[in-house]
Amino acid sequence: MSSLEMDASNWGPTPGGNAGGGDSSIESGDWRSKLQADSREMILNNIVGTLKRLVPFSGHEGLQELKKIAMRFEEKIYTAATSQSDYLQKISLKMLTMETGSQNSMPDARQSNSAANSVNPSDPGTMTHNLNQGIDHVVDNALIHPDQFLPLTPNNFHLDIEALKCQHEVVVEILRGHPIYYALTATAEVPRLYLQQFWRSLTHIREEGENRLESRIDGMHIVITRELFRQILRLPTANSVPGRDSFDPPVSEATLCAEIQSLGYSADLPQTSSFNRRHLTPLWYTFFTILNRCLSSITKGIDQCSANLLRLFHGVAFYRHIDYTAILWYELDQKVRDNAGNRRRNFIPFMRFLQLIIRHYMELHPTIARRSTHTDMDTSNWRPTPGGSVVGGDWRSKLQADSRERILNNILLQLELYVGISKILC
Repeated sequence: MSSLEMDASNWGPTPGGNAGGGDSSIESGDWRSKLQADSREMILNNIVGTLKRLVPFSGHEGLQELKKIAMRFEEKIYTAATSQSDYLQKISLKMLTMETGSQNSMPDARQSNSAANSVNPSDPGTMTHNLNQGIDHVVDNALIHPDQFLPLTPNNFHLDIEALKCQHEVVVEILRGHPIYYALTATAEVPRLYLQQFWRSLTHIREEGENRLESRIDGMHIVITRELFRQILRLPTANSVPGRDSFDPPVSEATLCAEIQSLGYSADLPQTSSFNRRHLTPLWYTFFTILNRCLSSITKGIDQCSANLLRLFHGVAFYRHIDYTAILWYELDQKVRDNAGNRRRNFIPFMRFLQLIIRHYMELHPTIARRSTHTDMDTSNWRPTPGGSVVGGDWRSKLQADSRERILNNILLQLELYVGISKILC
């Protein structure tokens, strides 16, 4: 039997206890008191054996540090587990994750081992740091290998309402009181590793006429329904307006275009695909820019939007009681389905919404490991040409052609939203 195949034979109840399913105390709050004294030691030795194979260490002191790390890991799981089976499953899953990760990164592990042999074993602090890094590296690579990381191209921005400056104060007042206010302004910091893993494993499922999304965070399988999506973004329900029990029905395309023109749109608008924000008055230009940048994953071509987003803009402009959840859920679901086909994206769309979903599950399930959020600017926006170096006086010539454009787009967004859209661009 593999060292990772830890079954119930390692877990013996105290004499008089029932090892089968008859003694519910094993699965209840006092399950810890029913374990034999050597049960945890057997599992701890199993963990140490796995770490010794996967994590580089040096000498006797290195081994002692490895055992200390194993003890802390085991104690953390032991304390958080809700039952014997929950405890055993969590340890088994984590060890299996490390084993799988090491198989995907063997060259790196050998290089790390060579470097570890040069470390002074008399420095336990350095050894502990290296061992922890080794464990994190193996586990992280098992979730998603760095080769699969996508650039974190800015999209789906959050609106800082306090920093918003524009000529029309009514914009701020309308947004503050609107049902989509939270969806515009909410933000979350989550580990970038989880964001990458979440998007890579996100799939569209349709069963019994309903769509749902499934993904993974750390070792946990999660399901996202449209109703959960609505709850996370705190979007209105059909009966959230007093005296109403249904949403306003969608208007026809002809009505939609005609009503947008009534806002002072300065060009013909025969169909939604003809829309361009440049023809809006300064007030509605501001509104549209905020909605399109904060509630979509668009990264370029920001003068236009999807037909669904135009309906959302129309709903805000005329303060209609429409199903905003259906619109945003469709947009996200469509991106997931596109990604599964031949139109795989080179960036992660709807980053902010995905981060809010991840945070929801991390708060709901404390057993999901807490990793660094790495909130510094993502260097994937700055890419040297192949074989080039960004160090030295010629670093400008080494940047790929789209690097400055990425940053420029980000700067323009800040100017549009916070320095006065109508004053700068109209």
